[in-house]
Amino acid sequence: MRTGSPACPVCRLPIGRHERCACGWTLRTSWTVGEGNRSAFAAELASAQLSHDVRAAVRAGCDRDTIAPLLRGEPTRADWDQAEEHVAARTEPLQPVLTTAFASLAAGQVLALVEIGPQDITITRAAAADPDPGGPPAERRSQPWREVLPMLAADAEHLRYQLAGGLVGVDRAEISVRLAGWAEGLLAAFELPGDSVLVAVNRRPGWTLPVELIDHLRRCHPRLRAAADAGEVAPVLTRVLAEQPLHTSYGLLTAEVGRDGTIRLAPRPLFAQGDRARKTATVTVRCPPGGTHNDSVLAVVTGTRRLVGAWSVRLRPGVPVPVQAELAAPGLVRLISPAGARPDRRSLAQLEALAPERIDVRSSPVEIICLVELNGPQDAARRRRKLLAELFDLLAAELTVPAGIALLGYADHYAAGAADEHVVHGRWLGSPAEAQEALDALPDAASRWNRNAAPLEDALQEVARRCTQRPARGSRILVVVAGRPPHPAAVADVPRPAQRCPLGWDWTMYARRLDTVGIGVRLAVLDEPPGPQENPWRTLGLRVVAPLGAATASKLGEAMALVSPNPVRLPFPLADSSQE
Repeated sequence: MRTGSPACPVCRLPIGRHERCACGWTLRTSWTVGEGNRSAFAAELASAQLSHDVRAAVRAGCDRDTIAPLLRGEPTRADWDQAEEHVAARTEPLQPVLTTAFASLAAGQVLALVEIGPQDITITRAAAADPDPGGPPAERRSQPWREVLPMLAADAEHLRYQLAGGLVGVDRAEISVRLAGWAEGLLAAFELPGDSVLVAVNRRPGWTLPVELIDHLRRCHPRLRAAADAGEVAPVLTRVLAEQPLHTSYGLLTAEVGRDGTIRLAPRPLFAQGDRARKTATVTVRCPPGGTHNDSVLAVVTGTRRLVGAWSVRLRPGVPVPVQAELAAPGLVRLISPAGARPDRRSLAQLEALAPERIDVRSSPVEIICLVELNGPQDAARRRRKLLAELFDLLAAELTVPAGIALLGYADHYAAGAADEHVVHGRWLGSPAEAQEALDALPDAASRWNRNAAPLEDALQEVARRCTQRPARGSRILVVVAGRPPHPAAVADVPRPAQRCPLGWDWTMYARRLDTVGIGVRLAVLDEPPGPQENPWRTLGLRVVAPLGAATASKLGEAMALVSPNPVRLPFPLADSSQE
């Protein structure tokens, strides 16, 4: 089409070979205008021109007084009212068009959305892949109308009027040439792949130049999908993207500790490729070593190791912790549990840098046998239990190898003024959590007790019996938390006279049995430091870690060689092997 070609006297569209213009004006007939009807023709043309201009002004929402100088004539109220009745344009919602287009995308293919608005033309690029978390849903680039068509007005209202059809004084042929060239060069200009799926949306349905640009795009790109929708594009695009299936799997990043202490980070599956929004999933983890007093990082990553979201939270040690998440949209995950998690804004590289290459771990299982005296002064009895509770929490968080914990509490044979043969209570070899449950279930401290002795010998007899029945699964450690020595096997002239054990158990015999059942490490926490003549503790081979008032769970853990005095923190949770 040549610029300067004859144009329709109403809308300024080049005539070409058409007999009737798109605006409705007759361009060619077999008859000629005679002398008698020239004035009628002129009046009809002036009316058509004014009607065209007023409709363009109404479509563009122009201020009547401001736009009046640009109109070809002086419209009446009736002209404005009639234009209001005739400017409604056909619309086609964008969302179903976009949904269909996204469904047609192949792996790696790009969708380009051409948004034709009243100020500019915006190209939004989205790929057949999950968007970058935390970033915009897609890449957007805009080009003002006056860069595409420099002949258009700089004034915003005048520009809207021209886009809506008020094009008197501009070369419509040149506009058509430029729009056709823009449509043809779209892919190259915006660096779009040749196989891109194109969707165009006219944000101003019925406006002349946006409609014409859509027509040029259709001719240049026959597979173009088009919509005419005045609504905001971004919310529609967000909704459509949210409904797309995942193009890659998502997992929760967990730490795996090798036998030699080496750390390997690996995602545990949460969502699979093809999953859609509103699906929930749960992964069970455990508090990592060093996590008792530190936050753990819950990081969701894609199958291509890209961070989707991260949270920091203090995990409960010693028990499986379910981590539940909801897929809100591709690239967006909402953490449901555990409670109290806070968003962590660090990058994946920063988070992974927190993980050490290795940590100190035991290479073999361990059995820990804890004996606790239940009676005695109320404050001491309470502090003994509290110390063991803290120890169980510490072991739950710090141990990276299988561990069985036995807890036996022993009361008094004569606490109520009468002999009681059943003084040992507790549980044999369970998890730290089960040991804590057994501790909570022990009988309350009695109000009366023998001040010079406690039935530690009964607890030692139970230990010897249990250890003899079953071979050790690993090294065995004995921990005694007490205040009084055991009952003697017979009444003798001892520094602190006490009644003999009513069951006849000889604690010295069981002291010798400790070696035969493989209990090599023997530790004690006593209410008070033992005197120089109090031999039972030394005879039992117990090393006093600290008096009760100074003892801590950390000191006990270090004495057992199970906890490092300077632990290396592991920020990621451990995968719960019991769920595999």
